[in-house]
Amino acid sequence: MAQMGLIRYRSNRIRFYLLKAGPQADDEPLPPGAPGLPRRSDFWIMLVIAVTLFAIILYGSTRPGHGG
Repeated sequence: MAQMGLIRYRSNRIRFYLLKAGPQADDEPLPPGAPGLPRRSDFWIMLVIAVTLFAIILYGSTRPGHGG
């Protein structure tokens, strides 16, 4: 789920970059450092989000329910 959010964010950044660069940028590769290109930190960001969500779900599933 978090990865889909990051992919959507990156694709929007690339789309806005290409709109601003003009029609001549359609056939050329993105230059280094262009908005929307994957970064090395993307893996670690997704890993931290996934581990955090897993920990929250695990914590919630081990708590006793509030039943009467």
